[in-house]
Order: sequence, then C-alpha cells, then structure tokens
Amino acid sequence: MKKKLVMEYWSSKGKVGTVSPQHALSRCNWLCEVMFEDSDGIVDEFEVIPDSKMLLADLLPYIKDQLDNLVPDDAVDCGFRIYRR
Repeated sequence: MKKKLVMEYWSSKGKVGTVSPQHALSRCNWLCEVMFEDSDGIVDEFEVIPDSKMLLADLLPYIKDQLDNLVPDDAVDCGFRIYRR
C-alpha cells in the first residue's frame, strides 16, 4: 500500500510541518500510526484506520478519542503520523 505523510505531531515537539490545502480540504482514506513511550521506557505503537473517507478536520477528533482510550495517562511521550492512503 502506497501512503503519503500528511501530518506529524509529538507531545514533546508539537506539530511537525504544515498540512497542504489539498489534504486539508479533501475526503481521503487515512492511516494514523500512533506511538507512545510508557513510564517504564517501553515503546508501543498501533494504527488507527477509519472505515470510510473523511476530512482531516473530522479525523483529528476521532484520533483524539483513540488516544484517550489507548494511551496510558503516565505515557512519557506520545506522537502520531497521519498518512493519506
């Protein structure tokens, strides 16, 4: 599967790069890779893949809900990369 990096965010760095208007205004199939490090230094990662095409503005709250459910409160660092697939 070919994918294009659209956005990256890390709790320790903030947003990395800018999102092009083409991606911000298009309904796309998205893939989000989430990585976090827990307080013991163990790094875990998972993917969030919505069932249908959506706007990036609709994807971000969806990802936030997933982060709230899956990333522990004591995570040392957390980040995600959003790709268009």
